[in-house]
Amino acid sequence: MIAGPDIARQPDGAPDLRLAAAGFEAVFGRLPACVASSPGGLTLFGGSGQRFALAVPVRWGAVVAVDNRPDDLVELRSNNRPGVELDVRLDSLADAPAWAGPALAPLVGLAGGGVSVLVGTALPEGCGVPTASAVVMAVDEAVGALRGRQSAVAAWPSVGDVPGQLAAAWCPDGAALLVDEWGHSAEALPFDLVAEGLRLMIVECGPTSDGDIEVDADVDDEDAAAAGPAADLRRGDVRAVGRWLDRARAGVPDEILRVAAAARGAGALGAGVVPGGGLVTLVPEASLGPVRTAVVAAWPGERRPRFLTATATRAGRDLIGAASSMHW
Repeated sequence: MIAGPDIARQPDGAPDLRLAAAGFEAVFGRLPACVASSPGGLTLFGGSGQRFALAVPVRWGAVVAVDNRPDDLVELRSNNRPGVELDVRLDSLADAPAWAGPALAPLVGLAGGGVSVLVGTALPEGCGVPTASAVVMAVDEAVGALRGRQSAVAAWPSVGDVPGQLAAAWCPDGAALLVDEWGHSAEALPFDLVAEGLRLMIVECGPTSDGDIEVDADVDDEDAAAAGPAADLRRGDVRAVGRWLDRARAGVPDEILRVAAAARGAGALGAGVVPGGGLVTLVPEASLGPVRTAVVAAWPGERRPRFLTATATRAGRDLIGAASSMHW
């Protein structure tokens, strides 16, 4: 979704775009030339280093406001990092801190001068749903509209989560995207959780007594874990994805495995840790309450877990290009 600077003055405009334009004006002292928003992308299976991955769009995205600069400087500010200011030259983007990577990736090779950028994400870091893909897409759309260029797909791999980025860009509502990173192709598969009465419940795991969660599975197993549910989805068996979530457990601390078992015992169809580090369960809508109660009861330590409930949706945000299959 893209809007011009007048969005800040439109009382019936999209609230997130209006707030981004107003925030940009407060930070930089002028209205932005363009505002854009993107959904997020959640990789359920596969990912870094594996050939196949299965990812879905989610409503927790990013909103970006941008304007041109007459020099080659990039001014980056983030609503999620108050007080942090980053000014970097276009030829020095590689020297920027890691947190700025998703916002700067679409600017690699940018010609015609610098830009001022204000970024905001719907979720803070550490909520179990990575926001990098949403930031990449929103910046890419905003700068593309500002400079009249096509999507800078070639820059995305520098951020890491290619499946999530592709799902944010191309996956329609009620679908999951099977991504073949080696073959540079993707296929949209039916994943209509609303029609099936299902939800993805995401639990922010955070630090555990064994340290931060790292999913460290064998490559062949991960490829099978992505291709397996894809075959089930082609047959229309959405509920079968839960069984595959149960297999996404390599490298997960025992205490989180016990939480996953409690979720399954309360009615979840499956529970596993996604590449972003969140515990994701596939739950019938009627069982959301019991599963949430069981997870809280089994949770290790004093800190209460945080929950997000998701479907495969873009939350009304536009597609770059809808297709049942695509290549990049």
